[in-house]
Amino acid sequence: ARDPGVVGFLVGRAPSAAGPWAQVATLWAAPSRFLHDLAPQGVPLWYRVRALGLGLSAPPTQGAPSVAGPAQSHPPQDSALPVFELAIDPADIQLLDQMVLVDEEFEVPAVFTHEGRSQAVTVRYRGGGSLLASKKSWKIDFPDDALFEGRLKLNLKATFNDESLSIEPLAHELFEFVGHEVTHQRRVHLEVNGVYKGVFNDIEQVDERYLAARDRDPGGSLYKAGENAIFEVLPTLEDYQATYEKKTNEATGYDDLIALIELLNDPDATILQLADVFDVEAYLSYVSVVGWDADSDQLSRNFYLLHDLSLGRWEWVTWDNDRAMNFPEAPMDGGTSTCEVCGGLNHLKNFVLSDPGMRWRYSEKLKALMASAASPPAMDAAIDAQHVELLADAHADTAKWGWEPDSLFDPAPGALSDFVPAPNAYILSDLGSYQPPHPPTAIWI
Repeated sequence: ARDPGVVGFLVGRAPSAAGPWAQVATLWAAPSRFLHDLAPQGVPLWYRVRALGLGLSAPPTQGAPSVAGPAQSHPPQDSALPVFELAIDPADIQLLDQMVLVDEEFEVPAVFTHEGRSQAVTVRYRGGGSLLASKKSWKIDFPDDALFEGRLKLNLKATFNDESLSIEPLAHELFEFVGHEVTHQRRVHLEVNGVYKGVFNDIEQVDERYLAARDRDPGGSLYKAGENAIFEVLPTLEDYQATYEKKTNEATGYDDLIALIELLNDPDATILQLADVFDVEAYLSYVSVVGWDADSDQLSRNFYLLHDLSLGRWEWVTWDNDRAMNFPEAPMDGGTSTCEVCGGLNHLKNFVLSDPGMRWRYSEKLKALMASAASPPAMDAAIDAQHVELLADAHADTAKWGWEPDSLFDPAPGALSDFVPAPNAYILSDLGSYQPPHPPTAIWI
């Protein structure tokens, strides 16, 4: 309500539209929003509100009751998604909220339950800017002797900025299609202290277990990119440490990463030198997806680099792909020297795509992607499947983008489908001048 004469609301509930009515809440503070967390499951109920007018010497006056509206709480068993439950002392939740901008690593004890199995864990909020969102993401840590599905940590991502709740899963399907390794993920139904908190993405942690599960050297060096990770030569070791956080094998220092970045900035270095130490083919598969879905974050942050010491090879590990499918006319050469509308260089992408053979190969991968998994019929089917899977849970998610109304979520599949033809047409129109006319060699190994 915007009327300055309204100071609050009374919320009434009844078993039918005819009553009898009982007051269940009085709201005095903005926003004027009441979530009936304890509504009995499976029982149809009716709700109405009355405005409270500003009173001077008398109590606030009550307005006429609104039209009564029906609602029903559904049990978790109606969900098509896995149900995760957390039990946390309310005082500890208050501590998490108080510490959110003081210590991002602050955690509290909890009990995690899935399919009837419960165990003690520690939990905290996770994320960067998303820490200020009303729907916060969660990190759940399991004891070393009581892993969950072989995992030590769970990342439950809120995807609060995605109206469809589907962009990251769709991006992962494209990565899998082109053969680029991705973290496992699934959508889940999360409850905290018996209260439904919404749809979350359960995303696999990139750590030693991730490496071992993919036959990579678990003793390798894993770096997580922070802000402005564009592979430029930095003045001090401290600058590298601030930009690329070393997650494993910390004792060996940063010499390997610095050597890779210096190679990328050496004007005399060749693509063959890079291919000796870096999986260029897998990287081209990766950039073909982000070149199509226009994930702007991937040019300067939100990725991991793995130095597999047993193979002597670097690999790119994609991470956090929820900023995609927003800019249908994003340049396919973003972050390179040929991009006329880009703000700066990503020195790795520029080094790779400055080579005509690699640029030809990248263009071929883009064409193959648009002719198959990123074609309008294939994407329409994938978008619809994602939407149907989470429909019931998303409608009940009062913390999603748009809150209770489904006016943003319901039409989101149509908006995503409308996006698909635009980058296909835009990229195809540019490939004629961007792709070299001939492949780099008659034989490609």
